[in-house]
Amino acid sequence: MLVMLATLLVLLIVSELTFRLLGSNLGVDSDQLARVRRYVQEGSKHYEPRPHTSYGLRRRGRVNSLGFSGDEWDYEKTPGVPRILCLGASTTQGGSAAGLAGSYPFLLEAGLEAHTGWDFEVLNAGVSGWTTSETLVTWFLLLRDFEPDLIIIHHAVNDVEARTTPGFRPDYLHWRTEWDPPQYSALHVSLVGWSSLYAWLTMGKVEVDLMGVTTTRGRGVRGQVDLTVDTARSFGRNIAVIGEDANRIGASVMLMTMPFYAPKGSPVRKVGVAQHNEIMRELCVEKGWMLADPALLIGDKQTRTLDTVFLDGVHVGVEGNLVKARMAADVLEKAWLPTLDAAAENPEFGSNR
Repeated sequence: MLVMLATLLVLLIVSELTFRLLGSNLGVDSDQLARVRRYVQEGSKHYEPRPHTSYGLRRRGRVNSLGFSGDEWDYEKTPGVPRILCLGASTTQGGSAAGLAGSYPFLLEAGLEAHTGWDFEVLNAGVSGWTTSETLVTWFLLLRDFEPDLIIIHHAVNDVEARTTPGFRPDYLHWRTEWDPPQYSALHVSLVGWSSLYAWLTMGKVEVDLMGVTTTRGRGVRGQVDLTVDTARSFGRNIAVIGEDANRIGASVMLMTMPFYAPKGSPVRKVGVAQHNEIMRELCVEKGWMLADPALLIGDKQTRTLDTVFLDGVHVGVEGNLVKARMAADVLEKAWLPTLDAAAENPEFGSNR
């Protein structure tokens, strides 16, 4: 018996060493393998389940106790300091390449302060992967209580995913699912950590992609693409409801279109994003809201090379976010800052209403 156990142990060790040496020749994706091992051992590093929005940012590190990027937010406003709230997804939050300091909200605050000499408070409420439905819920349950003087809504691409999933429902319940992170046994966690071979053999059962674990896309749902006008109504409705309620509590509204770069993005997404951009332009005309339209500046028709601006079809680096921030600041300078000049003479300016 001891001989058999010893022989088995030797075989396992030899197999493990052989796999580590020849894994690349077998087509093993080492980066994916590493992601699976981290997920099994540590859980999701950046996200956590949420009852009303399926998931949110994990509240640690550079994420505050409310689940948003940056420092803690104070409900009490600083007198004389206008508060701007930026709503959106990863293009608002700021990705790993740009980081928080390279996000358009951060750059907008810095630009406004440098140009006007005033202090501004710009809150970044972007969460990667969120659609207008998650933002709508969070606005009413949490964000409106911060009584912003201005909101900026920058959504477009994630709602396309919901529209291209079969069985469309206006609340996106056909697409978005509850997220219940799996619980692994101590033995499984140890084996994944010790053995690359074991981790590789079991990695097919682990879904580490955020959209995969929080939507039906992760369950292999396929169907005909549907980008009809009917499926676009939810996007426009959600934005309109947020903006109208923001107006009711005294906040101004700006909508920001989404630039799209076709060589790095899917044709289906391009069509959907273009539709959503047009809906936002129409809403601004209808409601009298401000519009920042960077889709016209950093899109496919631009003559200079865009490969250094776009990280993929919709995400941009610091250079692209600077364009967004400058365009937003230009619009605010003409349509919003003059109203602040007049309001600044009021001793209640900037305080909670």
